[in-house]
Amino acid sequence: MKHRSTYSFVFALFCGTFFLFITSEVNAQQTQVFAGGSVTSAVGSMSYSLGEVASESVGNSGVSGKFGVQQIREWCQRQEVAGTLNYANTVLTNMTLSSLGLSRQGQLMYQGNTSNGSSFVMPWVDRGKYRVQLSTNKPWGGVSATDALLISNHFSSGATALQGIYRKAADVDNNRVVNSLDALQVMQRFVSIRSSFASGNFVTSLDSFDVVEGIGSQNLFCTVLSTGDVNGSYIPNINVREHWTPFGAQGELSYDLEGEFETPVFVQNMCEPSAVSLEFRIPKGLSLIDVRVSDLLNPTALVIGKNDDIVRVAWYEPQAASLAPGDALLYMRVKGVVDGDWQYSSITEIADQGGNTFEQIALSMPRLAPRKDEFVAIVFPNPGSDVQYLHLSLPEAGVVHAEIFDHLGRDVKKYTWDVCPIGLCKLDLLLGDLETGNYTIRVKHVNLNGDQAQRIISFVRIG
Repeated sequence: MKHRSTYSFVFALFCGTFFLFITSEVNAQQTQVFAGGSVTSAVGSMSYSLGEVASESVGNSGVSGKFGVQQIREWCQRQEVAGTLNYANTVLTNMTLSSLGLSRQGQLMYQGNTSNGSSFVMPWVDRGKYRVQLSTNKPWGGVSATDALLISNHFSSGATALQGIYRKAADVDNNRVVNSLDALQVMQRFVSIRSSFASGNFVTSLDSFDVVEGIGSQNLFCTVLSTGDVNGSYIPNINVREHWTPFGAQGELSYDLEGEFETPVFVQNMCEPSAVSLEFRIPKGLSLIDVRVSDLLNPTALVIGKNDDIVRVAWYEPQAASLAPGDALLYMRVKGVVDGDWQYSSITEIADQGGNTFEQIALSMPRLAPRKDEFVAIVFPNPGSDVQYLHLSLPEAGVVHAEIFDHLGRDVKKYTWDVCPIGLCKLDLLLGDLETGNYTIRVKHVNLNGDQAQRIISFVRIG
């Protein structure tokens, strides 16, 4: 009985002492709780009596009701976590309208939102180890052949070039090894023949975070990279728009309207390219057949992607070549009739052996002109719908007559153009009143001396 009385006295003394003075860390401020009364903090308030505490509006904790001694202790030991979320480029761009979460076993437990800046707060976080989880409205981007070159350099240097989050961004296939396969996949995604990476769209500088007991806020500073953006060149922005620049003119190239031809792309500045990322728009009337690199270069890998009239080309080579102004960078094999300007976009870049981009690089192409020593006629687009075009290359000025026949040989439409100049001529064919099907057009050119030349072309009218 003596021992039991002693134990009871000690326990009563402990409980009395506990409720006479409770120190609670609540949202970065310390509140002392004496026997009887109430507690008010930035996130809520409590009224209490000996043995229990009733919660009356514990804001972000999401709990209410009555608490025992152990519950009070756990509640008081929760910790505020506050920090910043930035993109790992040179200016540490704020990751606005994003959130950083803490999860356990795949379940999101806490989340802090950045709103219009980079700062976030997570109040009332339980102690323990968590996985860091990113959520953002920012699009993936900023990746080019320059990143592929840096990844390749990292692999060949014995895995010493890229460190921390930049190495994580290089492991695009998420196998914990950085090598030339990662470099190839980066170029494939730049040219849009790959739409995703095994490691996702973004990586964070932190994989996990330990929340510990303490007084005041616990800091969590985290940076983000687009997967593959190992040089941190991206500036995340959901409203980014590309700018298009016409290729400069350099010389003239005569071509045959009916055959394939190859046109070069020149550099207008001296450079030593080791990585090239080119996005260009093909003029209407032309179709791309192939792209080859200049004989002055020796790329390790060349990747080409095409989406409608937009073409992307990427390659890198560890040993940089030297190009003088006017040297060819690449050649494009095309077919058709040029109807517009060649243009390249603002994401086009050329980088040296160290991955540094040339800021003042400009590109040029020869002006394309059809051959003038023969009469050539084609219909484009073919197949086409209500309006198709008759493209002519005339060795002399004169009159052009055109007759259209259906598949039964019946004459269904006639045109005459009285004055057509020497060179390239584009004439409208209004076919909205014709049924869909196969047609033949007979084109006759009569020069000023009365000499005649004739061409017969098949075309298809679609709905």
